Amino acid sequence: MMMETTQEEIVLLLRKWREEKTLIQASLSFDRTRCMILGRIERLDSDEVQIDGSSRDEAQQGLVVRFSDVRRFCFGDMDRLPQDRPVEVQQAIDTFETRILLDLGGCFCLIFAIRDPGSDQT
Repeated sequence: MMMETTQEEIVLLLRKWREEKTLIQASLSFDRTRCMILGRIERLDSDEVQIDGSSRDEAQQGLVVRFSDVRRFCFGDMDRLPQDRPVEVQQAIDTFETRILLDLGGCFCLIFAIRDPGSDQT
């Protein structure tokens, strides 16, 4: 379940992930077009976030989202998904900790924090 929140709350969560050097999977979806990047938060301020794969792969340029383009900010913990879930959903819960959805008006940006393999899982 995703809960709507504020830009300020999203920036606080992203800042935490940046400080912890959390591995991030981010994707953009528009109609049938999709792209994905795996990396870390390289730059974050009150105006935008940059998720850059160069910490893993020098050839990747990264993903930048300007918060002024976001119409709606949402987040949710993966563990709060329904108990009776398909195997694919359970695998996603085992892989990802928290998700952020940024509604860009017809295009969506999903940002997932990849679960630390040493952390407790339910």
